Amino acid sequence: MTNKPTVVAALLLSATLLASPLAGAVDSYFDGKDPLLCTIQRVYQCEIGAACGKVSREEIGAARNLAINFKHKQVTRIGGEDTRVSDIDNVEIIDDKLVLQGIEDGAESERDGGGWTLSITDPEGEMTLTVSGHAVAFVGLGHCAPIPTK
Repeated sequence: MTNKPTVVAALLLSATLLASPLAGAVDSYFDGKDPLLCTIQRVYQCEIGAACGKVSREEIGAARNLAINFKHKQVTRIGGEDTRVSDIDNVEIIDDKLVLQGIEDGAESERDGGGWTLSITDPEGEMTLTVSGHAVAFVGLGHCAPIPTK
């Protein structure tokens, strides 16, 4: 006689494995097609001649959230002093990470231009943002999630 709980458990396990990202049949949220909302949870600042240290978003005027629009190739800052929109110059998928890159000129009269890279792990949605400029770099850590569409 077959043990019914064992059969049910085996069926549930099979269904779970088939529905998991490991099965490959599930579409990825982090494929560079669907819009994303990323939340910056921690920020670190590094300067030449000084150790890197944790800073608040408010100290450096950084946004709390980033809305990523792949259709328009733009990143919009939300929830901070800086509400600029940045163009995405490059999008690549490498080693289960979605990687975005861009370059900002900053203010015309200042030497504040630099580059940025944002990487998002798939399927976890963990985000690392790096921004480098003249003698300073910032690292932002957080998470991204898909923005629901109609």
